[in-house]
Amino acid sequence: ILKLFSDPSETVRIAAAGALGRFVYAGELEDIPASKVAPVIKALKAAYANPAETLDVRRRALEALGFLGYDEVGSLIRQGYQAPELPMRLSAVFAMGRSADDEQWGETVVRELNSSEPEMRFEAARACGELEYAPAVRRLAELLDDVDENVQQAAVWSLGQIGGDKARQLLQAILQSNADHLHEDAEAALDELEFKGNNLDFTLMDFEDDDEDEWVLDQDPDDDEDA
Repeated sequence: ILKLFSDPSETVRIAAAGALGRFVYAGELEDIPASKVAPVIKALKAAYANPAETLDVRRRALEALGFLGYDEVGSLIRQGYQAPELPMRLSAVFAMGRSADDEQWGETVVRELNSSEPEMRFEAARACGELEYAPAVRRLAELLDDVDENVQQAAVWSLGQIGGDKARQLLQAILQSNADHLHEDAEAALDELEFKGNNLDFTLMDFEDDDEDEWVLDQDPDDDEDA
């Protein structure tokens, strides 16, 4: 905690904020007593709220606080999301994913998948996976053809986190495509998908029978896919 406030090096303070985030996460898992986590949370909130602190330290503090429970973190994330600086908004979307609150942030991160900023599309795609937000699958499928390869890779990762038959078919389509740069990521995502067991209900993202959009990577879905 002292490093977060007293070290003259911004790099060290940034690292301290990231390290303290691990304590917050452990506290949420109840691996560390709440009494020991409370000073960490207080310190991170103070760093985030300090207008004299650098932007990068403040945003890392917000990311660390993203592990907190729904009620505590929501107002902080909303504040960061409304900031004029793109880096702070990126950190807010990152924290949305960490919060595990898909009801509060699911629609927001999906909306940011349409951002003109590739950095925001990347963070939003990752957040969709962190939230395991099934309604994002169709838009993530479109991002597999994004102009930015980092965004493509984030979309692949998230499909593996979300799982379900649609995500599996998309990942298998990648392996059959010429997108060689995504093959390794798709294999890892499929492994993750199978590991999770795919026991969730994904009826919210069924495709319409008369949908004539191009299938991602020019792969046609099975004729009996919706049967």
